[in-house]
Amino acid sequence: MTAWTAIVPVKGGARAKSRLPEEIDGVPRAVLAAAFSADTIAAVAATPGIDKVLVIAGVSELDEAWLGEACPRVRMLRQGSAAGLNAAVRHAAALVTGPVAVVLGDLPSLRPEDLAAVLDVARRRPRSMVGDVACHGTTMLMARDGGLAASFGPRSFTRHGRAGYVELDAPIRARADVDTVADLERAHRLGVGERTAAALRLVSAA
Repeated sequence: MTAWTAIVPVKGGARAKSRLPEEIDGVPRAVLAAAFSADTIAAVAATPGIDKVLVIAGVSELDEAWLGEACPRVRMLRQGSAAGLNAAVRHAAALVTGPVAVVLGDLPSLRPEDLAAVLDVARRRPRSMVGDVACHGTTMLMARDGGLAASFGPRSFTRHGRAGYVELDAPIRARADVDTVADLERAHRLGVGERTAAALRLVSAA
């Protein structure tokens, strides 16, 4: 079976996670956003069945040296912020042959077994998706034979459904993106990755 290529868009800098406070107990929002992304990428790169990981990054606090050491299958694609998320995803998808999965970079609770379960089911569908907890947005988008048509943004769940993407029954950790303080609290309860846990310990110690 042909392996998947995963695309992980990352929005860094001051504009990342704008619905969170600028600081949470003294920890800058950008630091938390980078931690979410690093943990998401680590989970994706450790998932069986994924051959390559393309990280789309604009301005980001992601540590590329760490990525290269911990996730040797990861390739960083620098993308200007003016292009927009969907244009950046389309650009990355055009570099890919075979099955492609987009995993948004704000899933700090994601585990490799969660994504592996999603991709196992996605192999049986030409196009599939995972909605966020509220089923307003989309956390993952899969195209078994390429030809990805991304339409991320507000109410993307509905747009992707109209475009023929079938919703998959996914583990909660694959749906638990973080946009608000309540989302962050939920992710903490589900259990977060190493980078986010370190940031949250800084929050607790502040």
